[in-house]
Amino acid sequence: MQKTINDGIVRATTQYVTYNTSETGYPYPVSVTNDTVFQQTELSYDAAGNLIQRASRQRMHDASGTGELANPSTSPTARVSYLTFYPDAIGREQARADYGTNGASSFTRSATIPTRSDTVLVASISYNSRGEAYQNTDPKGKITQLTIDDAGRMTVKVEDYGTGHLNRETDYGYTADGTLKTLTVKNSDTGDQVTQYVYGTTLTDSDVASNDLLRAVIYPDSDDVASPLGNGSDGIYDRVEFKYNRLEEPKERKPAPVKLVSTWVKVPPVELDCSRRNRNSTASPRGGVEC
Repeated sequence: MQKTINDGIVRATTQYVTYNTSETGYPYPVSVTNDTVFQQTELSYDAAGNLIQRASRQRMHDASGTGELANPSTSPTARVSYLTFYPDAIGREQARADYGTNGASSFTRSATIPTRSDTVLVASISYNSRGEAYQNTDPKGKITQLTIDDAGRMTVKVEDYGTGHLNRETDYGYTADGTLKTLTVKNSDTGDQVTQYVYGTTLTDSDVASNDLLRAVIYPDSDDVASPLGNGSDGIYDRVEFKYNRLEEPKERKPAPVKLVSTWVKVPPVELDCSRRNRNSTASPRGGVEC
């Protein structure tokens, strides 16, 4: 059973997952005095209403007693972990610090963002002048930096960014409709690795004609061409193609060849249902297919 305690402005302050077979009527009492509590979450807010701390308590396997969970040494015993948040002046999260169990010691939230360490895992976010989150720093201090265009789309992602770092760059190109057209992994040793996404179906290849359905994916190791869609100079089919039904669901998929043999295969219904959830995802090809 789940129970929630709210404050005067209906913000959740404590949440419980409990068990009590003696409670049979509805509504159930909010009190957990007679409940066996398995999990307890305590939420704290600043004066502006921003979440600044979450304490999570998980019941010990050998704990006894009912009521709110306590700590490792007080019954009902629990493992307590702490996660703190640091919003900026306009409420955007600029950092979070994961203290784990804090060594099973009592905990007080730092008023300022703590320093990263092996025991305090700090992740931070930086924003550009338009208020877009463009730089993420993980607890190990590794930076992922994004370049975002005027349409709010990610055009460049650099992982492990910085002088003397890996600086692994991936570039994203888009069609005039804003769908992903090219994904380029920059590589000075092998040359850029470009994956192309080709859109547009006709009644010749599908049961529906649409300009925004994903027709094919051409991977970096292929010399196939996107416009018009066809084999490359070697004359060999080397791409992934899709056919759709009238509901714009993928019904067949022709994979890249294995031992130079490639045939159309039916796409099972479960794959159709799963894939359609992602049709409008950012930086994802349209047509609801996973390639």
